[in-house]
Amino acid sequence: HKLMYSLLLTFKSMEVDSELNQEEKGLLLVGGTTGANIRHRPEAHWLVDASWARVSELADLNKGPWVGFSDNFIADIDKWQHIFDSDDPINEKWPRGLKEKMTPLQRSLVLLAVRTDQTIKGLQQIIDAKLGKEFLEPPSFNLDAVYSDSNNCTPLIFVLSSGADPMAELIRLATKVDMIERKAAVSLGQGQGPKAAAMIERARDAGSWVLLCNCHLCVSWLPELERICEQMNLDETDNNYRLWLSSMPSRQFPPLLLQNGVKMTNEPPKGLRANVMGSMSKCDDRMLNDCTKPEAFSRLVFAFCFFHAVCQDRRKFGAIGWNTPYNFTPEDLSTNRRQLKYFLDNYNEIPYQVLRFLGAKINYGGRVTDKKDKVLIECMVEIFICESVVQEGPEYKFSPGGLFYVPAASSQEEFLQYLRSLPITTPPEV
Repeated sequence: HKLMYSLLLTFKSMEVDSELNQEEKGLLLVGGTTGANIRHRPEAHWLVDASWARVSELADLNKGPWVGFSDNFIADIDKWQHIFDSDDPINEKWPRGLKEKMTPLQRSLVLLAVRTDQTIKGLQQIIDAKLGKEFLEPPSFNLDAVYSDSNNCTPLIFVLSSGADPMAELIRLATKVDMIERKAAVSLGQGQGPKAAAMIERARDAGSWVLLCNCHLCVSWLPELERICEQMNLDETDNNYRLWLSSMPSRQFPPLLLQNGVKMTNEPPKGLRANVMGSMSKCDDRMLNDCTKPEAFSRLVFAFCFFHAVCQDRRKFGAIGWNTPYNFTPEDLSTNRRQLKYFLDNYNEIPYQVLRFLGAKINYGGRVTDKKDKVLIECMVEIFICESVVQEGPEYKFSPGGLFYVPAASSQEEFLQYLRSLPITTPPEV
């Protein structure tokens, strides 16, 4: 839905700038076919009826690159089969120099016709060409900015999602603003409502934080919480007081509480690139250099972030990725990072075998139940946590294509700069 929202913004911007062909846009949105008469299909075993129908409809536009498109397509049928068979058709050379003559929208229509599975890449190019890459990447979770924009009468609401836990970020923020010792938390459930109300009353006077976890498990008390928040007076409440709530999506959550509160959600990143960027964005320069072996530490931290992202991203391939889907969490990665620092600080030689054992057998492997998945995760960790990562750096590749490796970086920004250069859609080889 984020991609579709960005695409609609792009179309609106193109429309305002008189750059949008409405016929092409309409054809893209209806899936390339409108039910018009279809030309006779050429004999080609790889060309299915739906694809040829889209080619025929494009030729009906009869403007610009679409003039004689179906006839040229038949004449170049062998070359188009090469595009159909390619792993990366959008970067292949298209017949008659067609790609260079087309707009990103027109290229997306061709991809929709010839390689429907690559249409998403075409849509991303439309957005990138008009609005820029920042509209393709959801902003990273920034709790500091949310906190600075809030006030003492505004509840801050975490909308929970599977695989994402905001607690680590909240504890980090509390430590940063010197509130870690002035924070009280309660997990809501049966009979916990009065206890939570008393905590709120004390915190308002003392200027401390209250965290009410799992509000969806105590929906019967939420109207009372709504009343407490409505009656809260800005002048009678300490400026440091904050009310933090966490809840799974629930239809019974009071609408007024949602309207008046600051809503946040920390969804697991979509895609390997976004996942590694999210993990590395939490590793500032102070943390990367807080070790007796900073170069080895920063490279192995990056490798663990990559390993974590691969473990999570394999889930989208279903049983091909993992026989059983596992909810690996950021806490698994944090545990690996803390253990890595301990071993690098206390041992002269880096104990790679121990690090691999802890990662594959305990921290991540503790969740893995399937026998073959256990073999798989042991093989995976050997790719990312090894001596070559530290000794060879960028020369050691994580995948056969050579696109993924540990960059020769010494700061967080240099690591993030390398990650920004990676394709948004990750090749499945990694």
